[in-house]
Amino acid sequence: MFPIVHYYANRFIFPQVSSLMALGGLFPDLAAGMGIQRDDAHQMGDALYQFCINQQPQAVDFARGVLSHGVNPQGVDYYADESWPGCDKGWCFEEGKRWMAALAKVSHLPDNLLWWKSHNFIEIGFELLIDEAQPEIKRQIIAALANRPAMEQACNLIASFCGISPEAAEKVFLQTPNIFALQQVTPFTLAEKQAAAFALRHNVGNADVSGMAQLLQQIRDDLRPRGHDYLQQVFALVKHNLQRYA
Repeated sequence: MFPIVHYYANRFIFPQVSSLMALGGLFPDLAAGMGIQRDDAHQMGDALYQFCINQQPQAVDFARGVLSHGVNPQGVDYYADESWPGCDKGWCFEEGKRWMAALAKVSHLPDNLLWWKSHNFIEIGFELLIDEAQPEIKRQIIAALANRPAMEQACNLIASFCGISPEAAEKVFLQTPNIFALQQVTPFTLAEKQAAAFALRHNVGNADVSGMAQLLQQIRDDLRPRGHDYLQQVFALVKHNLQRYA
């Protein structure tokens, strides 16, 4: 999932969402930019939590944010990406299957990328859906990124645990509003970010931004009648899975 949904999840899973927890919720999807493997970042929650308890207890909320985001133990992305009953993979991958042909037409991505990217478009549909209902979340994420004590704690923790410099971690964190279009959450701005990523990462520079924006609107509207119910199921499962970390 994307940042707004992860912040929204933490509201349900934990008693409160601190700035440090908000930064932890962002970290797994930013880790690759810091030179940390994406999959490692999505599975390090328990080890990071134990590290905090033993060495940096003041930073434990960051580990809780990583835990709720990740896949081992089973957090939000486990159910979205890895496994959901009756699905080949996670729920967002299953939903993405029927949008692959439409995405191919507007994105011009090669076939081998379409399932992954269509699942991303389902996740972006959820960003749009939750931003409609909770428009303050994006501002709370931006405020967390501007919280100097929380940012210093987060980056020092990452430096100690992952062996990178705190400056390198902070540089990536501060790109978050640009990476995810948090300043203005609309189908068009999110489509623009996807088109830029396609060009940078996959050398696909002819994506139809307007067409992708229309597709994101369709996905958001398709999710509207049932997306909230799915999220509530996931959040309840994750809250149960993470009881010992609360």
